[in-house]
Amino acid sequence: MLLPLTGGLVAGFVFLGLVRIAVPTRLVGLITLTLAGTSTSALFTYVFINSLRVSVLYCALGSALGILLHIVLYPASIGPIFRIPAKENLEPAATLRETQRAFSATLPERKAS
Repeated sequence: MLLPLTGGLVAGFVFLGLVRIAVPTRLVGLITLTLAGTSTSALFTYVFINSLRVSVLYCALGSALGILLHIVLYPASIGPIFRIPAKENLEPAATLRETQRAFSATLPERKAS
């Protein structure tokens, strides 16, 4: 069970690095397509193939841990994904407001009804 966990950990770590590079380009669509296909295939395998259920579960857990490990080791790497500006020596409250403002700027505007 260590092999799927380790493979997922490495894949998740590399995946977040690729997403960071691909967000400004058109490659983000290809990564989204790959992620959708992989998750659909993993769900099918988890539901219908009993012998691979534990391996799929450990691989998914490893991927999540790999992404979290990447964020812990390189916290500035998620800035380009959400377009968070890098500012030095800000108070924690000001940093939080700036992060929320940058994140809400990426959301689509709501239409008044």
